[in-house]
Amino acid sequence: MSVDNFTDSSSRKKIGTKALLLDQHGSARLQPEKLDFRLPSRLTGLAFADRLVAVDLPCSHRATSISLGLSTPFSLRVPAGAQFPGLEALSLSYCTTELDALLSCCPRLRTLRVTRDLFPNYKCDIMVNSPSLQELVVHHRIRETQRVDIVAPALKQLALSFANGGEISISVLAPMVEKVSWNCCYLGHHIVFGLWSLKTLRLQTAERQGQLSSLQIHARADSFLHAQADNFTREIEKHMVVAFSCLELHLTAKGHAFGGFVFHLLGMDKIRAATRRLKVILKRSAIYILGFRWKEDAGYIVLG
Repeated sequence: MSVDNFTDSSSRKKIGTKALLLDQHGSARLQPEKLDFRLPSRLTGLAFADRLVAVDLPCSHRATSISLGLSTPFSLRVPAGAQFPGLEALSLSYCTTELDALLSCCPRLRTLRVTRDLFPNYKCDIMVNSPSLQELVVHHRIRETQRVDIVAPALKQLALSFANGGEISISVLAPMVEKVSWNCCYLGHHIVFGLWSLKTLRLQTAERQGQLSSLQIHARADSFLHAQADNFTREIEKHMVVAFSCLELHLTAKGHAFGGFVFHLLGMDKIRAATRRLKVILKRSAIYILGFRWKEDAGYIVLG
Protein backbone atom coordinates (compact mmCIF):
# COMPACT_ATOMS: atom_id res chain seq x y z
CA MET A 1 0.00 0.00 0.00
CA SER A 2 1.55 3.28 -1.10
CA VAL A 3 0.44 6.91 -1.39
CA ASP A 4 2.63 8.44 -4.03
CA ASN A 5 0.80 10.06 -6.95
CA PHE A 6 -1.46 13.10 -6.61
CA THR A 7 -1.72 15.57 -9.48
CA ASP A 8 -4.41 18.09 -8.51
CA SER A 9 -2.16 21.15 -8.06
CA SER A 10 -5.08 23.41 -7.11
CA SER A 11 -5.83 21.44 -3.93
CA ARG A 12 -2.56 19.81 -2.96
CA LYS A 13 -2.76 20.95 0.63
CA LYS A 14 -6.19 19.40 1.14
CA ILE A 15 -5.30 16.21 -0.77
CA GLY A 16 -2.04 15.75 1.10
CA THR A 17 -3.72 16.01 4.52
CA LYS A 18 -6.61 13.72 3.63
CA ALA A 19 -4.32 11.14 2.03
CA LEU A 20 -2.33 10.83 5.21
CA LEU A 21 -5.43 10.29 7.34
CA LEU A 22 -7.13 7.91 4.92
CA ASP A 23 -4.07 5.73 4.59
CA GLN A 24 -3.81 5.27 8.35
CA HIS A 25 -7.46 4.30 8.79
CA GLY A 26 -7.52 2.27 5.61
CA SER A 27 -4.46 0.26 6.57
CA ALA A 28 -5.98 -0.52 9.96
CA ARG A 29 -9.10 -1.96 8.26
CA LEU A 30 -7.23 -3.91 5.58
CA GLN A 31 -4.57 -5.35 7.92
CA PRO A 32 -1.87 -5.55 5.20
CA GLU A 33 1.20 -7.73 5.63
CA LYS A 34 3.39 -5.10 3.96
CA LEU A 35 2.80 -1.37 4.23
CA ASP A 36 4.86 1.16 2.25
CA PHE A 37 3.53 4.68 2.90
CA ARG A 38 5.19 7.72 1.31
CA LEU A 39 4.29 11.29 0.46
CA PRO A 40 6.36 13.31 -2.05
CA SER A 41 7.70 16.78 -1.32
CA ARG A 42 5.21 18.48 -3.64
CA LEU A 43 2.49 17.52 -1.14
CA THR A 44 4.18 17.63 2.24
CA GLY A 45 6.03 20.86 1.55
CA LEU A 46 2.72 22.71 1.16
CA ALA A 47 0.51 20.80 3.55
CA PHE A 48 2.74 20.60 6.60
CA ALA A 49 5.25 23.43 6.30
CA ASP A 50 3.98 25.15 9.45
CA ARG A 51 4.03 22.18 11.86
CA LEU A 52 5.43 18.76 12.62
CA VAL A 53 3.14 16.10 11.19
CA ALA A 54 1.76 13.63 13.73
CA VAL A 55 1.38 10.08 12.41
CA ASP A 56 0.01 7.10 14.33
CA LEU A 57 1.84 3.90 13.49
CA PRO A 58 -0.77 1.82 11.62
CA CYS A 59 -1.83 -1.09 13.82
CA SER A 60 -1.74 -4.46 12.11
CA HIS A 61 -1.29 -7.83 13.75
CA ARG A 62 -0.56 -9.31 10.30
CA ALA A 63 2.07 -6.77 9.28
CA THR A 64 5.55 -8.20 8.69
CA SER A 65 7.06 -5.09 7.04
CA ILE A 66 6.29 -1.37 7.50
CA SER A 67 8.04 1.48 5.69
CA LEU A 68 7.05 5.11 6.40
CA GLY A 69 8.64 7.99 4.53
CA LEU A 70 7.60 11.62 4.26
CA SER A 71 9.80 14.27 2.69
CA THR A 72 9.31 16.48 5.75
CA PRO A 73 9.90 15.63 9.44
CA PHE A 74 7.01 13.84 11.16
CA SER A 75 6.29 12.60 14.65
CA LEU A 76 5.53 8.90 14.84
CA ARG A 77 3.19 7.94 17.67
CA VAL A 78 2.60 4.41 18.92
CA PRO A 79 -1.07 3.99 19.96
CA ALA A 80 -1.62 2.95 23.57
CA GLY A 81 -1.63 -0.82 23.93
CA ALA A 82 -0.55 -1.36 20.34
CA GLN A 83 1.28 -4.58 19.51
CA PHE A 84 2.96 -5.72 16.33
CA PRO A 85 3.56 -9.42 16.97
CA GLY A 86 4.47 -10.29 13.39
CA LEU A 87 6.53 -7.21 12.44
CA GLU A 88 10.02 -8.18 11.27
CA ALA A 89 11.17 -5.11 9.28
CA LEU A 90 10.61 -1.42 10.01
CA SER A 91 11.97 1.51 8.00
CA LEU A 92 11.46 5.17 9.01
CA SER A 93 12.56 8.36 7.25
CA TYR A 94 12.40 11.93 8.59
CA CYS A 95 10.89 10.61 11.78
CA THR A 96 10.87 11.57 15.44
CA THR A 97 9.94 8.75 17.80
CA GLU A 98 10.87 7.04 21.03
CA LEU A 99 12.73 3.99 19.78
CA ASP A 100 12.58 2.16 23.10
CA ALA A 101 8.78 2.46 23.29
CA LEU A 102 8.47 1.41 19.67
CA LEU A 103 10.69 -1.65 20.01
CA SER A 104 8.83 -2.88 23.08
CA CYS A 105 5.78 -3.37 20.82
CA CYS A 106 7.71 -5.42 18.25
CA PRO A 107 8.89 -8.69 19.84
CA ARG A 108 9.93 -10.25 16.49
CA LEU A 109 11.57 -7.23 14.85
CA ARG A 110 14.76 -8.22 13.01
CA THR A 111 15.57 -5.17 10.87
CA LEU A 112 15.30 -1.50 11.88
CA ARG A 113 16.32 1.34 9.57
CA VAL A 114 16.06 4.97 10.69
CA THR A 115 17.36 7.55 8.22
CA ARG A 116 17.35 11.36 7.93
CA ASP A 117 15.70 11.49 11.32
CA LEU A 118 15.10 13.94 14.12
CA PHE A 119 14.63 12.45 17.56
CA PRO A 120 12.37 13.79 20.38
CA ASN A 121 13.10 17.40 21.40
CA TYR A 122 15.56 17.50 18.52
CA LYS A 123 17.95 15.27 20.39
CA CYS A 124 19.59 12.49 18.41
CA ASP A 125 20.25 10.02 21.18
CA ILE A 126 20.26 6.45 19.88
CA MET A 127 18.59 4.21 22.44
CA VAL A 128 17.89 0.65 21.30
CA ASN A 129 16.99 -2.34 23.45
CA SER A 130 15.76 -5.39 21.56
CA PRO A 131 16.38 -9.12 22.11
CA SER A 132 15.29 -10.00 18.55
CA LEU A 133 16.98 -7.29 16.44
CA GLN A 134 19.56 -8.59 13.95
CA GLU A 135 20.19 -5.52 11.76
CA LEU A 136 20.26 -1.89 12.89
CA VAL A 137 20.87 1.06 10.55
CA VAL A 138 20.73 4.65 11.84
CA HIS A 139 21.93 7.54 9.68
CA HIS A 140 21.63 11.15 10.77
CA ARG A 141 23.77 14.23 11.06
CA ILE A 142 21.05 16.82 11.46
CA ARG A 143 21.50 17.21 15.21
CA GLU A 144 24.11 16.26 17.76
CA THR A 145 24.08 12.83 19.31
CA GLN A 146 24.97 12.84 22.99
CA ARG A 147 24.28 9.22 23.83
CA VAL A 148 24.43 5.83 22.09
CA ASP A 149 23.03 2.96 24.15
CA ILE A 150 22.44 -0.34 22.35
CA VAL A 151 21.46 -3.64 23.95
CA ALA A 152 20.86 -6.21 21.22
CA PRO A 153 22.15 -9.73 22.03
CA ALA A 154 21.12 -11.12 18.61
CA LEU A 155 22.45 -8.19 16.53
CA LYS A 156 24.65 -9.21 13.57
CA GLN A 157 24.86 -6.02 11.48
CA LEU A 158 25.28 -2.50 12.82
CA ALA A 159 25.57 0.71 10.77
CA LEU A 160 25.58 4.08 12.55
CA SER A 161 26.33 7.55 11.22
CA PHE A 162 25.96 10.54 13.55
CA ALA A 163 27.48 13.82 14.68
CA ASN A 164 28.68 15.06 18.04
CA GLY A 165 29.72 18.44 19.38
CA GLY A 166 31.67 17.32 22.44
CA GLU A 167 31.93 14.30 24.69
CA ILE A 168 29.59 11.42 23.98
CA SER A 169 28.32 8.49 26.05
CA ILE A 170 28.59 5.13 24.25
CA SER A 171 27.49 1.70 25.40
CA VAL A 172 27.08 -1.20 22.97
CA LEU A 173 26.15 -4.70 24.12
CA ALA A 174 25.99 -6.84 20.98
CA PRO A 175 28.12 -9.98 21.46
CA MET A 176 26.99 -11.58 18.17
CA VAL A 177 27.73 -8.62 15.89
CA GLU A 178 29.73 -9.52 12.79
CA LYS A 179 29.51 -6.50 10.49
CA VAL A 180 29.97 -2.92 11.72
CA SER A 181 30.06 0.42 9.90
CA TRP A 182 30.50 3.23 12.43
CA ASN A 183 30.93 6.90 11.54
CA CYS A 184 31.03 9.82 13.99
CA CYS A 185 31.64 13.39 12.83
CA TYR A 186 32.89 15.80 15.53
CA LEU A 187 31.68 19.37 15.23
CA GLY A 188 33.93 22.23 16.29
CA HIS A 189 37.19 21.88 18.26
CA HIS A 190 36.10 20.16 21.46
CA ILE A 191 38.28 17.03 21.39
CA VAL A 192 41.82 18.41 21.20
CA PHE A 193 45.41 17.25 21.73
CA GLY A 194 48.01 19.97 21.25
CA LEU A 195 47.31 21.61 17.89
CA TRP A 196 45.20 18.69 16.72
CA SER A 197 41.42 18.42 16.89
CA LEU A 198 39.44 15.27 16.23
CA LYS A 199 37.16 15.65 13.19
CA THR A 200 35.90 12.20 12.19
CA LEU A 201 36.20 8.71 13.57
CA ARG A 202 35.27 5.63 11.55
CA LEU A 203 35.27 1.95 12.48
CA GLN A 204 34.77 -0.58 9.71
CA THR A 205 34.85 -4.37 9.86
CA ALA A 206 36.30 -6.31 6.92
CA GLU A 207 33.87 -6.69 4.03
CA ARG A 208 35.74 -9.35 2.07
CA GLN A 209 38.38 -12.01 2.57
CA GLY A 210 41.86 -10.58 2.97
CA GLN A 211 40.64 -7.17 4.06
CA LEU A 212 41.44 -5.90 7.55
CA SER A 213 39.03 -4.31 9.97
CA SER A 214 40.08 -0.69 10.40
CA LEU A 215 39.87 2.28 12.72
CA GLN A 216 40.13 5.60 10.87
CA ILE A 217 40.96 8.78 12.75
CA HIS A 218 40.64 12.08 10.89
CA ALA A 219 42.34 15.01 12.61
CA ARG A 220 43.26 18.58 11.70
CA ALA A 221 45.99 20.89 12.99
CA ASP A 222 45.21 24.57 13.63
CA SER A 223 47.58 27.23 14.92
CA PHE A 224 45.04 28.78 17.29
CA LEU A 225 44.69 25.48 19.18
CA HIS A 226 47.08 24.67 21.99
CA ALA A 227 45.64 22.31 24.52
CA GLN A 228 46.06 18.81 25.83
CA ALA A 229 42.56 17.67 26.63
CA ASP A 230 42.28 14.91 29.20
CA ASN A 231 39.32 13.54 27.30
CA PHE A 232 41.14 12.94 24.00
CA THR A 233 42.23 9.35 24.67
CA ARG A 234 39.02 8.47 26.46
CA GLU A 235 36.86 9.83 23.65
CA ILE A 236 38.58 7.75 20.96
CA GLU A 237 38.44 4.57 23.01
CA LYS A 238 34.66 4.91 23.42
CA HIS A 239 34.20 4.15 19.74
CA MET A 240 36.15 0.88 19.76
CA VAL A 241 33.04 -1.28 19.93
CA VAL A 242 34.60 -4.11 17.85
CA ALA A 243 38.14 -5.34 17.24
CA PHE A 244 40.31 -3.87 14.49
CA SER A 245 43.83 -4.50 13.22
CA CYS A 246 44.49 -1.61 10.79
CA LEU A 247 44.88 1.96 12.04
CA GLU A 248 44.43 4.70 9.44
CA LEU A 249 45.37 8.26 10.34
CA HIS A 250 44.05 10.95 7.98
CA LEU A 251 45.91 14.10 8.97
CA THR A 252 45.53 17.66 7.70
CA ALA A 253 48.81 19.11 8.99
CA LYS A 254 48.79 22.58 7.34
CA GLY A 255 52.56 22.81 7.74
CA HIS A 256 52.71 21.52 11.32
CA ALA A 257 54.72 18.57 12.56
CA PHE A 258 52.67 15.45 13.10
CA GLY A 259 55.14 13.00 14.68
CA GLY A 260 54.21 13.78 18.28
CA PHE A 261 50.53 13.37 17.56
CA VAL A 262 51.06 10.00 15.85
CA PHE A 263 53.21 8.69 18.71
CA HIS A 264 50.59 9.83 21.20
CA LEU A 265 47.94 7.77 19.41
CA LEU A 266 50.22 4.74 19.17
CA GLY A 267 50.90 5.06 22.87
CA MET A 268 47.27 4.46 23.74
CA ASP A 269 46.96 1.00 25.29
CA LYS A 270 44.01 -0.22 23.24
CA ILE A 271 45.39 1.07 19.95
CA ARG A 272 48.87 -0.29 20.58
CA ALA A 273 47.51 -3.74 21.45
CA ALA A 274 45.21 -3.93 18.42
CA THR A 275 47.23 -2.33 15.61
CA ARG A 276 48.97 -4.69 13.18
CA ARG A 277 49.09 -2.27 10.25
CA LEU A 278 49.50 1.52 10.27
CA LYS A 279 48.59 3.82 7.41
CA VAL A 280 49.16 7.58 7.62
CA ILE A 281 47.54 9.77 4.97
CA LEU A 282 48.90 13.33 4.97
CA LYS A 283 46.59 15.87 3.36
CA ARG A 284 48.88 18.68 2.33
CA SER A 285 51.01 19.53 -0.72
CA ALA A 286 54.42 19.47 0.94
CA ILE A 287 55.58 17.10 3.67
CA TYR A 288 58.83 17.28 5.63
CA ILE A 289 60.26 14.07 7.04
CA LEU A 290 63.67 14.13 8.76
CA GLY A 291 64.39 17.49 7.17
CA PHE A 292 63.69 16.34 3.59
CA ARG A 293 60.88 17.76 1.50
CA TRP A 294 58.51 15.14 0.09
CA LYS A 295 56.16 16.69 -2.44
CA GLU A 296 52.80 14.98 -2.72
CA ASP A 297 49.19 16.12 -3.05
CA ALA A 298 48.10 13.42 -0.63
CA GLY A 299 51.06 11.36 0.51
CA TYR A 300 50.80 8.28 2.68
CA ILE A 301 53.00 6.05 4.76
CA VAL A 302 52.23 2.38 5.39
CA LEU A 303 53.84 0.33 8.14
CA GLY A 304 53.15 -3.32 8.81
